[in-house]
Amino acid sequence: MSDLKSKLQIDINRLQFCCQEQPELASRAGELAAMAKSKAKRAKVVLEEAKANANKEIRDNPDGFGVPKVTEKAVESAVVLHPDVMKVAQDVIELELDADKAAVLANAFEHRRSMLKIEAELFVHNYWGSVEVKESQMAGPSSDIADATEEKVGERIGRRRRRNA
Repeated sequence: MSDLKSKLQIDINRLQFCCQEQPELASRAGELAAMAKSKAKRAKVVLEEAKANANKEIRDNPDGFGVPKVTEKAVESAVVLHPDVMKVAQDVIELELDADKAAVLANAFEHRRSMLKIEAELFVHNYWGSVEVKESQMAGPSSDIADATEEKVGERIGRRRRRNA
């Protein structure tokens, strides 16, 4: 899981590589979450089996478990304290924690996907570019710059530089 966590960061200088590896990383995180959830579910089944076995064991030998009178309430209380049940219950808790952490990681890769989309849109719109690039290369066909000659574009850029200086 820590290997996948280390891949969450987005390097805007390597945006194309981050985008290329995103599907595989998200898939791995999703599979990890599914496997962890499956283990937790199987552990719950084992817990129910341990409870059933403990219930039978306690009813067969109530004195051995400190149950003076066999009643539903007394047996239920003894089942919860049975060593096998306590061990499996602890395992269920740990596996559910792992499943929750894996689900959070898978969700983090969904957030990463959204952030990559936003970063790519910013890049396409030349968010990191200079004023000169925006005016001369990104202008639409209906703008003044598209109709202007290279000389006029140069004059306009020069005026901007002087104004910003």
